[in-house]
Amino acid sequence: LSSLWAPVAGDAQCWIGALTREACCLEGVATIGVQCFDAVFTYERCCLGSRAPLSPPEVQASDEADGAEAASTEAFMTIFFAGDRGTAELYCDAVRTLAFHLRRIEGTLPGGSSGHRPFLVLSDAQTLSPGTAVGLLLRERLGGAEIRLVQTEMDLGAEGSLAGKVSALQVVHPPIRAWLKVRMFDEELLGNFSRVFYFDADTLPLGGAVAELISLPPDIAFACTAMPAFSYLLLGAPALNTAVVVARPNASIYRLMLQRLREGWALDDDFLKGTANFDQSWLDLFWRHLSTRNAIRAPMVDLGDLSRVEVEQFGPLSGVDVLPPHAVLPMAYNFFVDPLHVGALLSQLERERVSGSLMPLAVPTLQGLGQGGEVPGPRILHWPGFYAKPWWRCSETVRSDADDLWWSAYNAMCERHGGCFLACTPGRDG
Repeated sequence: LSSLWAPVAGDAQCWIGALTREACCLEGVATIGVQCFDAVFTYERCCLGSRAPLSPPEVQASDEADGAEAASTEAFMTIFFAGDRGTAELYCDAVRTLAFHLRRIEGTLPGGSSGHRPFLVLSDAQTLSPGTAVGLLLRERLGGAEIRLVQTEMDLGAEGSLAGKVSALQVVHPPIRAWLKVRMFDEELLGNFSRVFYFDADTLPLGGAVAELISLPPDIAFACTAMPAFSYLLLGAPALNTAVVVARPNASIYRLMLQRLREGWALDDDFLKGTANFDQSWLDLFWRHLSTRNAIRAPMVDLGDLSRVEVEQFGPLSGVDVLPPHAVLPMAYNFFVDPLHVGALLSQLERERVSGSLMPLAVPTLQGLGQGGEVPGPRILHWPGFYAKPWWRCSETVRSDADDLWWSAYNAMCERHGGCFLACTPGRDG
């Protein structure tokens, strides 16, 4: 992979995969099926090196102690959007719980006592508006829990019809503002960070999850968790679930994303219409078409050497690796613990057991959870779906073991920082 990132003449941020200086500058015109230059990445900048690299306008790297160099160049991240105070209060508590829990886990890592990865919350002007109750609430509560608010916007171009078409493809929860998560690739916004670890607010990392994600090879541009084995595939390959993502900010990748999106690329694809989840499925199609997909079959304590890991490869659907290879993480890093998905999984496994089949689902499921490996079991819990969140279940009698883990993290955060909104009335049924 390192050869794809080798320095070249001009501005190195311009070049990635098939976008090379030789193809774009020496030939004079692009012959690779994509546009080489635009208003930001000009011929002068990319070929003549007449502009300095972009720097993030809003985010600075951690200024904490020198004892954790890696932590100071990496960041944790989530997104936040809310249209009313009630939703804002709930997700304030959820985001603060995630940040606090990650900080506790990080403290157990080598060097964790001497430096922390900053926790970034990306949101938009509508949510953070200082003239609204929601905006004031977020700035007050999130800013006081070692969290950095970063205001940004979805970049869907000036064409209103594109924004409308994209919104129509985002039928399931969350709303289209979830597209903000792709800004993790934006080097202009996050260029001071070598790597960003993204978690949805309804996830809870366990034990060694963070250490294992940190151990991913540094030349992996993008790693993402997979949809459960019993759900759906993308043209024969594991489909992505963007609840957990590891990304390297890269201006060329982000530029190509925006270019393809503004061209309307894949907006009529049946996969988008079938999943009705644009922010996740379009990103899935983008990487599936332009990059080799490396599906890691089982969790590992150390993912740093992928030659030691059992990987199934799926070549790019376009036939050309325009982007560097990416990794799909197994089920252990995105274990759905809501009643709907747990029930579906158990029912399918029981049907396979009773039928005496070759158990096509059980084998990859158990392997994806690390059965027979170094440390079996889920690494990151996920509660997908609006009504599946653990914070809806106040009564301990209706909580699952997974719910109890989230509430334990929540209570610890509240005890440490205070200012929590969730309060369960004694005797309430759930």
